[in-house]
Amino acid sequence: DDSPTGKSIFRATKDSDSIKTHEVFNLALNPKRKSPFSYIGDFVANPKKNRMAYAYKYFKIIKFMDLEAQAVRTMNFEREEFDENELYKVNGLDQNVTHYWGACAQDEYVYFLYSGRTPYDVVKEAGKKNYYIYVEQYDWNGNPIGKFRLDKWGYFTVDETNQKIYLFSTNHDDPLFIYDLPSN
Repeated sequence: DDSPTGKSIFRATKDSDSIKTHEVFNLALNPKRKSPFSYIGDFVANPKKNRMAYAYKYFKIIKFMDLEAQAVRTMNFEREEFDENELYKVNGLDQNVTHYWGACAQDEYVYFLYSGRTPYDVVKEAGKKNYYIYVEQYDWNGNPIGKFRLDKWGYFTVDETNQKIYLFSTNHDDPLFIYDLPSN
């Protein structure tokens, strides 16, 4: 939810007839940038492992959070500092690179869809029937396990039990595509 720093993860608990909330983890990357729009992303949790992860849409950054240890591991694939002018629009077209596009929590691993392109570039490539997106796989401590390229673009979920990736295409009349989850 929105917080004084931009975005944070909160825990809500019910006590009798009232709800209490408290901040669990702050998602801010730069104390000067408090706009919650900078911190749009995908949140997943694994209650069995007491872990959470947050992937930023406009930054190539993933935070892995350990609730028991109250620790955060930040995977920063970009740079050390953040430019205040990093997010921009030109002629009404979104020119911001979309890094992470979706997340799926499973028992053993967490999966993220990764684009690494602007929406404009994705649409331009789709016009040439060139659809693709990547799936990044991590363990719940933030260690990279694998990266797979899918030949379609859309929304996804992963089924670790049956070793499948299900992708719902935004570009096809028959939108369901099923991929085998590569073994590592």
